[in-house]
Amino acid sequence: MKGETPVFSVCVIDIGSPSNLGWAMVSEKNRLKTIKCNNLDMAIETIVERLPGEAIALGFECPLFVPVRENWRDLTKARKGECSFGINRPWSAGAGATSLAIGLPIVTYTLRKIREGFPRGRVFVDWKRFVQAPGNLLLFEAFVSGRSKGKTHMHDAILAARKMSRFLASGKFESAIHEDKIISLLGSALLRTGWTQDLEVLNQPCLVVRPSG
Repeated sequence: MKGETPVFSVCVIDIGSPSNLGWAMVSEKNRLKTIKCNNLDMAIETIVERLPGEAIALGFECPLFVPVRENWRDLTKARKGECSFGINRPWSAGAGATSLAIGLPIVTYTLRKIREGFPRGRVFVDWKRFVQAPGNLLLFEAFVSGRSKGKTHMHDAILAARKMSRFLASGKFESAIHEDKIISLLGSALLRTGWTQDLEVLNQPCLVVRPSG
């Protein structure tokens, strides 16, 4: 109906091994009522069920792109904005590198299953072009670390989902990390799962959402 606020939900998957991950969904329609669980297939089923009637933002709590540097000495240095809020651990350090490695197959599996369940969906990496319309899926990186971390994987997912929900409600987005030259691991997963055939997606950074500490 004309004049109605678009309906959206935000789902964040906090990356861990299959027995140690968590996810949460925040629904704008239900005034930030949350769903939380540690079953990945249940997250995918929930997204597929909701996509026909609403827009969904889906975040993964792991590095989804890494910088491309001109100097080899800088190859593993932090992304711009990464080492702030009193944190001095780049994406290539222990926790970041581990979640990146674990996240790649999880992200690929999730995107493949969503496409199988709702092939008519439209996926967006560029948040500036995202349209809040039913069937549209915006992908982003959730960055929960340092003072912003919760007590569990599900708690981390809720914090990031609520922050993204505020972005969507206001229409004002601010990425926590700014890099122009990157290689996108998210883009490789989108190519692998058939969401796109455009190789430019490998050069496209996604939105990085960081809850305040």
